[in-house]
Amino acid sequence: MIKIAFIIDKGFMQSLIEKCRKQLLSDFNCNIETIQWNHNLRKNFPKASEYKYVINFTTHTLFKKDYPFDNLIQIPFISNLRAGISRELYQGIIDNDESFLLNTIKAYAGKQSFQVHEHRYLLTHHSYSRSFKFIIDKIPTLLVESIKRFNNHNQLIWQDNHPKSIPLKHYKIVVFSNKIKHYLKTFFTYHYWKTGIIEDTISEIVKNKVLLRQVQWIKTKNKRDFIADPFGFTTGKGDYVIYEKFNSKIQKGHIEVIERLTQKVVYKLKANFHFSYPFVFEDRNEIYIIPETHQTNSIDLYKWNDNKQEMQLIKTLIDNFPGVDNSILKHNNKYWLFCTTSKHKMSDHQLHLFYADELIGEWTPHPLNPIVTSISNARQAGSFIKLGNKIIRPSQNSGITYGGQIVLNEITELSETNYSEIKVEIITPEDFKNKSIVGIHTISTLGNSTLVDAKFTGFKIGKFHF
Repeated sequence: MIKIAFIIDKGFMQSLIEKCRKQLLSDFNCNIETIQWNHNLRKNFPKASEYKYVINFTTHTLFKKDYPFDNLIQIPFISNLRAGISRELYQGIIDNDESFLLNTIKAYAGKQSFQVHEHRYLLTHHSYSRSFKFIIDKIPTLLVESIKRFNNHNQLIWQDNHPKSIPLKHYKIVVFSNKIKHYLKTFFTYHYWKTGIIEDTISEIVKNKVLLRQVQWIKTKNKRDFIADPFGFTTGKGDYVIYEKFNSKIQKGHIEVIERLTQKVVYKLKANFHFSYPFVFEDRNEIYIIPETHQTNSIDLYKWNDNKQEMQLIKTLIDNFPGVDNSILKHNNKYWLFCTTSKHKMSDHQLHLFYADELIGEWTPHPLNPIVTSISNARQAGSFIKLGNKIIRPSQNSGITYGGQIVLNEITELSETNYSEIKVEIITPEDFKNKSIVGIHTISTLGNSTLVDAKFTGFKIGKFHF
């Protein structure tokens, strides 16, 4: 049984501490003891070595060289609270950061502290209280994942560069200004998506983003019933583009397949639930499609029947899991399924990984799930890209706005026990050289061409949209 100590301040963060206690007890075979903070702990903590982990829930730090043990987990977000306001969160809102870094750190005697694990979460720039509540709610999960990774030797050095004091007047002015801007945007603007084709390969576009300016947009009848999440495939009958068609009246999407050359719709997949992100995967000369159907609480596999020109349901790959933007990679004779989840409103934040020996076999969740927790690069954004021996995973950065950018991540380790990646490139709306484009969240391949979507801003007055 693992022995864990909680260092607490009397009456401080009690509800959070209880949530963390329940979460750890449900995930680990552990015994948790509570220790009241006092300043002597820095120099005299004789029982510290008896615990596997000592978790500090106070605004006091144990960075001092007097703490000689290698078992301390601290959450800077809590230790940086001053007058009820987190210095980190304050600075993130003031600086208009794209996301908030919530991390745990590991203290070494007489040395620099190291980051154990990190999450990146959405910042609500017009409401400090919303951001604070959301972040507090995620700390129990952060602790569980941090304990899983505590002995990882690849920790990064953590430095506290946040302000020591908070100018409250300036802070209130900035938040009030952000609130006014937010409501003006909500009342007078709306977003819609377009899908386009570029006559160059993904690898060429990654090397030279200027090629994005040559995009040719697929025509639609109106802006509000937009098309997005494009993928493509080729059969003996030609090239096809498959995408989500969103119906603004019922607020649901369905899947459409069109011929690339004529742009004629050849197939539609509709149901009483929402369809989106029809990821295309070719295996053993068959075309498979995994549309997102998170409202059914499952991940379903379809196969394209070229003779009938229709999608046929083959199997539910993973049941009782609301997968979002499901994407499959075949690597080292295994199948790897990457997806985020709509559980607990984490569709933009938490990347999960499953693996199987056969496409329609049994799928096993990765032991480090979620393998990435970050609004800046967790959610999938299209086809995997192979550049030589490198595998690139495109992901969405939804920090400032949903689908704001595409981040390209090189997968550096992929196994049944480990996963790691590094960011190598970013595709931004500015790369299109079109001021109307404010977002991009899918890039995929179609033969020697590339499919993309982009988010545009429209203006509205009441029910009238322009």
